[in-house]
Amino acid sequence: MPTSYEASRAIDGVFATAWRCSGDGVGQSLTLTFAAPMRVSALGIVPGLAKVDPADGTDRYTQNRRITAVRLTTDDGRSVTAALDPSADRRELQWTALSATVTGRLTITVLDSVPGTAQNGQAANDTIAISEVAVV
Repeated sequence: MPTSYEASRAIDGVFATAWRCSGDGVGQSLTLTFAAPMRVSALGIVPGLAKVDPADGTDRYTQNRRITAVRLTTDDGRSVTAALDPSADRRELQWTALSATVTGRLTITVLDSVPGTAQNGQAANDTIAISEVAVV
């Protein structure tokens, strides 16, 4: 079965799936849409493809680019810039305080990323990913 990387993969509760796009990701965005107004205290992001390939053991997190900075923008135009740690040992949700009421949408825009490295005899991938997004 082919692997897919559509936006819904970033909110499916599974760290081994992801939204992904080519290149360094700068300017790419992922928009969360809410059915009703919601108070968002913080937003968590896993800034890479947090997966170890079950077939050959390749660490996809270090093989792919990892996001180091994003801008979070609410539907009323308020924005917060968040720094993310791309370290190989930080493949969990990284939280940024937001403290906003979101009435419709919250957009995550990629500002920067770091390159991946060759893994298990395979070249680095020039793609960015967000494995999971969570709000509280």
